[in-house]
Amino acid sequence: MRENTTRSQAGVPESVDDDELSSASARARTVVVVGNGMVSHHLCQRLVEQGAGNCPRIVVLGEETRPAYDRVRLGEMLKGRRATSLKLATADWYFQNGIDLVLGDPVVTVDRDAKIVRTKSGREVSYDSLVFATGASPVMPPMEVEEKTDIFVIRTTGHVETLRARATTARKAAVVGGGLLGLEAARSLLDAGLEVSVIEAGPQLMARQLDEEASTVLKNKLERSGLKVILGEKVQRIAAAGQGRARLVFQAGSSRPALEVDLVVISIGVRPRDELATACGLSCGRDGGIAVDKLLRTSDRRIFAMGDCAAVDNVTFGLIAPGYRMAEALAGTLLGHPTEFDMPVAPVRLKVAGVEVVTMGETRRRARHRTYRFRHNSVYRRVVIEDGRVVGATSVGNWPELGAVQESISDRRHLDLGWRERFNREGTLWRGVAAPAISRREDKVCMCANVTAGTIQDAIAAGCTTVDAIATATGATRGCGSCLPLVSLMVGQPAAPDRKPRAWMAGFAALALAGTALMLALPPAPLADALASFGVDRLFREPFWQQVSGFTLLGMCALAMLLPLAKRALHVGGTSLPAWRAAHTGIGVGALLAMVVHTNLRTGHHMNFVLEAAFAALLLLGGAAGLLGLDRGGRLGRLLRLGHLFVFWPLLGLIGLHVLAVYYF
Repeated sequence: MRENTTRSQAGVPESVDDDELSSASARARTVVVVGNGMVSHHLCQRLVEQGAGNCPRIVVLGEETRPAYDRVRLGEMLKGRRATSLKLATADWYFQNGIDLVLGDPVVTVDRDAKIVRTKSGREVSYDSLVFATGASPVMPPMEVEEKTDIFVIRTTGHVETLRARATTARKAAVVGGGLLGLEAARSLLDAGLEVSVIEAGPQLMARQLDEEASTVLKNKLERSGLKVILGEKVQRIAAAGQGRARLVFQAGSSRPALEVDLVVISIGVRPRDELATACGLSCGRDGGIAVDKLLRTSDRRIFAMGDCAAVDNVTFGLIAPGYRMAEALAGTLLGHPTEFDMPVAPVRLKVAGVEVVTMGETRRRARHRTYRFRHNSVYRRVVIEDGRVVGATSVGNWPELGAVQESISDRRHLDLGWRERFNREGTLWRGVAAPAISRREDKVCMCANVTAGTIQDAIAAGCTTVDAIATATGATRGCGSCLPLVSLMVGQPAAPDRKPRAWMAGFAALALAGTALMLALPPAPLADALASFGVDRLFREPFWQQVSGFTLLGMCALAMLLPLAKRALHVGGTSLPAWRAAHTGIGVGALLAMVVHTNLRTGHHMNFVLEAAFAALLLLGGAAGLLGLDRGGRLGRLLRLGHLFVFWPLLGLIGLHVLAVYYF
């Protein structure tokens, strides 16, 4: 069967005949797109938007029976999300924009001489330009798999629907593969209520994106969330264990016993689907993928490739952001404006069991690069600096500055002079929480889909009032998700709440403030008399306890003096800035209690009066700064902190004179 034109199998009246279609399509050359995934859809969008009056006739041939959908969020289907909610477009959208869509009929051969593609059903479609957007397929590791043993992959909605049906009767699952895709699968299964073990043959998780230290932080957090992580073990065989269960047998020499689970998911990576291109004689990259130049042309200049199946300079990306960039560049080329593919900075963002993992820019160390790290119990941050600019970054855990870091890498913006000390001390590069400033229409909001603030503002003006509507209209938030908070703010949905000082820390600060105020307000009467009926008055009267309270107070002041030095020396060892603040506040409260016991709430004379007044001022200023929040007090907060420091250092001298006076005069 030979057809010069094709139409969608859904949403198009069957009464449209070949002659009518030929007449309608004679207005322009024909571009045939093999594949109907996210990148294919993005190309169609750009051709329609940019080719008004000059758009070629577009024919899209898809293997699946559904129109393009959001493959990045497939795992959410395991938690109950419907496949229909992931759609990027309906069949009617293609029809309304003059695009011929064929579903469920994959291309099986390409005749380059005749410029014809043939599908499984026997349909033949002529082309002037052919675009491969065939994506990638899951890689199966070299292992023995017994018959009647079910293993699963997550690549299409059909895969997930089959896995979801099986997961409803399962309790334990194993995910073979500790890379980005494997951890995504593990997260989805964990969220679905299963007990999940991740098995990685290498020595660390996400080896392509993270260094060893970041991987260790991630592993610890995942294990605390409930995932079991097994590193350095290869699965040699998967055997049937009866009642639908599977037994994973590890490589010879392993001391680890076989693992029995209800289902197994294989997710060790993907390989480009280049078999169709290879069969028609196109050149492929060294490690697979259809070889293309910067214009995304294959060895046949009438044929192009983009997305996961394309190899640019022998590099395949396997991520949505590069695929979208390829689609945008190729749209320009097909419309007569040759555009080279230039991959800008776009982050890889993963969220596993609540753990945010991000890598962006140049993370591999080079001669001119300098690397700085900040780590504590729950957060790891690494920046790569070149000539005073951030060129790469990696983080595990929350980092409010990520949007600004991404923008800084893209704009090659210089850091200010104080960034290094701030990063070493607090893990931040800018004062306060820096967010990307959206003040111009041309400012980029979504780096993955290359969406500007103006595009989102136009979508809002056209009636898009939710994040989902913005995503459907512009493609923003569908990639790594780093722009989600900003898009939420632009459409008026609640943004992520600003983190306030922890309640118990604020309580400590309030206690220090209130206690000091009480000490100053009470009349100068011995506290021991008031507490005599409780039997604790000897704490205030006996010389021994007076010495204990005095030296305790002296020790508290010494700890407060050494705390900044310890924080600078040990910040990499596993403690966070909030922990140091908590220690600082705790020392203040302890010093207040020691002061109350030591003075018996009596006002001293001369030097002792000055000492007590200085100590009260120190606590008042520190408590007020703590209540305002050390990062949120603005000018008043800075004045309080400066006052707190100004009073502290003379206090040490006054305490020294007090001890000297007591013991030597």
